[in-house]
Amino acid sequence: MPATTRYSGWLPPIRDGGSTGWLAFKTTSFAAINGAVACEPAVSAGDSLRRSLANDPALFMFTLAAASCDGVCCAGSTTLTQLGDWWCRHGRSLWRDTDWLAAPMGAAATDQLSRLAELDDYFQLLPRGRWISEADLWFTAIGIRNPLADSVELDGDSGEDSRFAVEEFADAHLAIASQIRSDDNQHVRNEMFAVAVETAKRELAHSLAYGLSHEINNPLANISTRAQALQTRVTAELSDSVQRIVDQTSRAHAMIADLMFYANPTPIQPSEFDLRERVELVISSLAEIAERLGVDIQLAGAVDGAPMSVTGDAEMIGEAIAALVRNSIEAIGIDGTIRIDVTQDRAQVQISVADSGPGISANAAKMAMSPYYSGREAGRGLGLGLCRADRIVRLHGGSLQLTPALAGCVATIVIPLGN
Repeated sequence: MPATTRYSGWLPPIRDGGSTGWLAFKTTSFAAINGAVACEPAVSAGDSLRRSLANDPALFMFTLAAASCDGVCCAGSTTLTQLGDWWCRHGRSLWRDTDWLAAPMGAAATDQLSRLAELDDYFQLLPRGRWISEADLWFTAIGIRNPLADSVELDGDSGEDSRFAVEEFADAHLAIASQIRSDDNQHVRNEMFAVAVETAKRELAHSLAYGLSHEINNPLANISTRAQALQTRVTAELSDSVQRIVDQTSRAHAMIADLMFYANPTPIQPSEFDLRERVELVISSLAEIAERLGVDIQLAGAVDGAPMSVTGDAEMIGEAIAALVRNSIEAIGIDGTIRIDVTQDRAQVQISVADSGPGISANAAKMAMSPYYSGREAGRGLGLGLCRADRIVRLHGGSLQLTPALAGCVATIVIPLGN
């Protein structure tokens, strides 16, 4: 078997003072090594790893040398089981801490693998009990001194040779299957954790919202009522200030309502409606405040004005779009542009709201849908409107995403059709 086919890769280096030696492991040892570095520290090595140690002299020499450095077998006898257990305890960290860029490459690697292949052929003819006494050959081949103690012996029973017969076929397919199972389990754990976090956030928001509703809404209503009554009794100069009191109390009411909706949303009432017409209604409802602040709202997409029929809760989807536009107006402040794009294909409908306001960082975009994050410290207030919009979109089986940018921001709603 050619050396480049026989060997699958390099083992971590063996250091001897200022010298470094590299041994390789056979292709048939890959699955066993992969399983060993993935197992828990206290788990004993299985037959697969012991079989690889018994049939891969280079792997055996490396393990014996590394275990000797750790004091596992400085003197006396050792067994394949002990060497396998060493892999389970130390293999992962040793592999992680290795500078693999320093491994032999090119012609040097080819020459070294050829020398190792010749040694492997020779050692396959030797009784396993003589491997340690002939170990100098391996370490000389990689340019370092033999680190093994003279008194180290391999302890094995008489049936070991038949139990660990040479196998030219590796169980790499099992290693791949094991890795996939591990990744799948981790994915499930991540999903369960995300669901648990989201549930905890909603429960906390529920308690907070109903507490705020009881303790704050009534005083706010009292303030708003008295402020409106004052408007007919004060001078024109004070009337604007009183109106700001009314506006801010209304805003506080809306924030509490958004938080309550996030914690306990009302069921959607789906029906077929014209999405483009709904977007135009949103623009019309915000036109006055946008014009007063010098913000130009443009509607792109479906320029021919053709209806865009979708099924969903028209009022809720309108609220979600309005929340995005309102957020953009607040971010721009004075003088700017908002562009709304509405597109549809066979699978989904997409509404994008792009503005010329301050940019948004990646972290702010990630946290924007949380009811506990405002973003105002980053220069762009996000408020609870986005939280409500995200909840509405998810109730329709869709997603809401903010795209980070240094200048401006794009909020994109995607809702699957026929949901």
